[in-house]
Amino acid sequence: MRVKKEKAGVFLSVMAAFLAAAALLTVLMGSYFAERQFDLLGEVCREVVQQSPQSGSAVINALKSAGEAGERTGAEYLQGYGYSADDFDKGYSRMYAAAGTGFLATCLLFLSAFFLERRRMARQVEELIRYLEQAGTGRQGLLGRRREDAFSGLRDEMYKTVTALQQTRDRARETKNMFAANLANIAHQMKTPVTAISLCIQRMKEKNTLEYLASVERQIDRLTRLEEALLLMSRMDAGALEFQKKEVDVFTVLEMAAENLEDLSLRKKVAVHVPEQPLVCAWLDPDWTVEAVMNLMKNCLEHSPEGGAVCCDWEDNPLYVRIRIWDEGKGFFGKDLPHLFERFYRGEEAGRDGIGIGLYLAKEILEAQNGALEAYNRPGGGACFEIRLYHR
Repeated sequence: MRVKKEKAGVFLSVMAAFLAAAALLTVLMGSYFAERQFDLLGEVCREVVQQSPQSGSAVINALKSAGEAGERTGAEYLQGYGYSADDFDKGYSRMYAAAGTGFLATCLLFLSAFFLERRRMARQVEELIRYLEQAGTGRQGLLGRRREDAFSGLRDEMYKTVTALQQTRDRARETKNMFAANLANIAHQMKTPVTAISLCIQRMKEKNTLEYLASVERQIDRLTRLEEALLLMSRMDAGALEFQKKEVDVFTVLEMAAENLEDLSLRKKVAVHVPEQPLVCAWLDPDWTVEAVMNLMKNCLEHSPEGGAVCCDWEDNPLYVRIRIWDEGKGFFGKDLPHLFERFYRGEEAGRDGIGIGLYLAKEILEAQNGALEAYNRPGGGACFEIRLYHR
């Protein structure tokens, strides 16, 4: 509708210009004719007065009473002597020719502008149709840059819509590929404990003993943890994970995470040191943040040598609260660093019971709370996780 209105506006503008030119030409021609008639009448009167000076007053009276009805009109009087209007029109032929030429030129310009505009609009419509056809077949079409006209708004909206559809299609394809990859990873992760449980049950049946019961329980525990992690991951992907953020002391978060890992710490014979530092608070969800920190501490515990320690510290600055957690192990392998936070990624020295999802969940939980997480090797040795919780 907007394009039709703009097209009608252009047509009416051209018509208005044409009519204005015709009106101006009419005014000029009328003025010229009036001037010529006045000049001709003046010549006649002057000649009469020169021939008969005593008739001057009569001529003036005749001019004053020219508008009154008489026995004969001026045209009839001249026609009586064999004159006609054409005898006095010989000087106007050039003017008529010029006026006619101008009128024809105006008409030709109007028609040329009309057909050129129509042809230009047809080309733009064809270009837009080709662009939509290319977008419909999955090809990346381009719209040429043009001056602002009636199609500019339509062109911009079509480009935005097609771009948004292509991005949606790419995201859907990426999501589909990710889903397929995750499904394969999940099947692989479940296959190992299920196979181990089957073997243990078969051996227990053969030997008629409960010797492998502890192994079965360990594999069931692994399946349970995998199920919980997958449920959490699905909730995060669906955006259904809600965070109850409030101001929390960083020391409390780290202390709670360390307490929850006390059994693993004792089993690995690795200490977790949470030093007492000046009070620093951050705006976060304490439960989910403790869950994320636990995954980071657990990774450090599993890769620390016996008798070693997992340490942490924190500090506040105008932009964010920084928390560091590090161990005294060998550090990350160079090829593992770019993939540490990917789903189901397991490094070369990952434990047998690991499912490769803890670091991924930690990163997702922290980033969902306006935070950031990165990993690197300390210059003096050992792996380090750095958390940045940005202020509101």
